[in-house]
Parts: sequence; C-alpha cells; structure tokens
Amino acid sequence: MIFEKLDLNLLRLFEAVMQTGNVTRAALRLGLTQSAASNGLARLREGLGDPLFIRRPGGVEATARARDLAGPVAEALSHLRQALDGQRLFDPAHVETEVVIGTSDHAELVLGPRLATHLAAAAPGIALTFRHCDRSDALALIDEGAVQLALGPLPEPPSRMTRQFLTREGFAVLLRPGHPAADALDLDAYIAGRHMLVSAIASRDGLVDRLLAERGLGRRLGPVASHYLAAGAMLAGTDDLLTLPASVAAVLAAAFGLVSRPVPLDMPAMRLSMIWHRRNAEAPLHRWLRRSVALLAKAGPRG
Repeated sequence: MIFEKLDLNLLRLFEAVMQTGNVTRAALRLGLTQSAASNGLARLREGLGDPLFIRRPGGVEATARARDLAGPVAEALSHLRQALDGQRLFDPAHVETEVVIGTSDHAELVLGPRLATHLAAAAPGIALTFRHCDRSDALALIDEGAVQLALGPLPEPPSRMTRQFLTREGFAVLLRPGHPAADALDLDAYIAGRHMLVSAIASRDGLVDRLLAERGLGRRLGPVASHYLAAGAMLAGTDDLLTLPASVAAVLAAAFGLVSRPVPLDMPAMRLSMIWHRRNAEAPLHRWLRRSVALLAKAGPRG
C-alpha cells in the first residue's frame, strides 16, 4: 500500500478488529455499518497484499502479517491521539470509547467490580471490556494493542513496557462450614485432607505441591477447576480444601458461605501488577485509567 494513499480510518479499523477479534464489534465501536467495515478491510487486504484476518467461529483470527503490524499501528495511532488530546483538558466524564483490560482470574474477581463501579460513576461513556489473560499471553496482547492494560500476577516485562506493582498479599484456605478441620487446621490436618486446585491450563501441579515437595511432603488432589468462581461453588458441597490468594478467598467466602482459615505452611506473598506499553505512557485517558486502577487496588473492596 502506498503511504501517500493511506486512509487513517483504515488503520483505526485495523486496530479495532485486532482488539475485538470480531468485524461486527469493530464496526459498532467505530460507528460503521457492517458493509463499510467489510469494504474497508477489503481495501486494506488489497493494499497490503495479505488477508490480514481469517474467519473463525465467533470472529476472526489475525494472520502473521497482521500480528506484525499490530504493534506499530497501535503505537502510531497512540502518538496521534496523544498529540490531539493534548490540545484540550482531559475530562473522563466526557470520554466515549472502549477500554479493554487484560485480567487474570484473580485480578478480574478482586479488582474488576471496583473498576466497573468507578467507571460507571466517573466515566459513564467508557465501555469497559475485560479480556482473560495470564503469564503466557499478557505481554503479547499488550504488544498487539489488543489490551490497553494487563492486571495480574504477571512476568517481568520487556523494556518497551512498564510494570507497576499494585498489591502484595498472602494466602488462605477455604473450606465449607462444619468441615472436620475447620476448628483446627494444622499442617497434619492440611496434608491429610483432599485438596482442590484452580488452574487455567488444567495443571495438576500447583505452588502448594512444589512447596510441600521441598519439605518431602505431598497432598491428595481432588478436582481441578478452571477458575475461582467454579471452585467456590464446588467447594461448598465437598470436604475439599482450597488454597488461594487471601483477597480471592474473602470474595468466595462471602459469595458461597465458606470459611477462611490461615494456611499452615510458609508461602511466598503473591503480587498483583499492572503492565502497559510505553507508547501509551502519556496518553491522558491511559494515565487517568492507570491512576484509577492503582488507587482502587490500594483502597481495597470499600474503595
């Protein structure tokens, strides 16, 4: 595609499809008809000599060429937005846009409700979308511009990204009321019990298993759930034990009438962090969003 003939709106369309993974949702975000979005993608495909997006059930999948372009396009549009937004005072109450935040199960369950409540009051024009991510894909989603922020227990980012630590917390054990070990959960009772595990990748080996193995100990493992809410619902009807971050334990205990107890095992603290791309560092909306997340994380459930 010849640069002089490039239509800026086509880049905005490309960015929206990358972020949503769906042409219809991208069109709605930009205020386009379905046919206008399809025609725009056809022009991009012809100009770049690549299909860019392949249809899949429920949406589209980016080609290798589209993934290569995603970062540079997002960065270029971000710089342009920053230059234009800098000409006026930023007021979140008058912003109308979509914000996509990548979250681990932990971060969405604990920080998601606070952020949704805050945005509904302070920035009602922002359409907030949470997208699941974890250590394996969060950095790639940030690079592609598919998410504006990632929240969770995340890995060390590359130099083109910035990380801010949000919270540091310990762990707790959840069990049903009336559980035989509810009143005396020492290490012997902990090891003797059957345990539930939460793993998004269906692993039957968790942090607790590794810590016990270092001491020459082990535990019996029962069901492995894919997310915390399902685990909370399952736990209410069993004698299993579930070891999890203390903030998540508090949410599930309240939701399912469970009992929370200290872990009778020395465990390292869990740290939730926020990661973003440096290309977004000075964007007014992005700065406000990051500040909001940090304050809400520090304030806790009542913040």
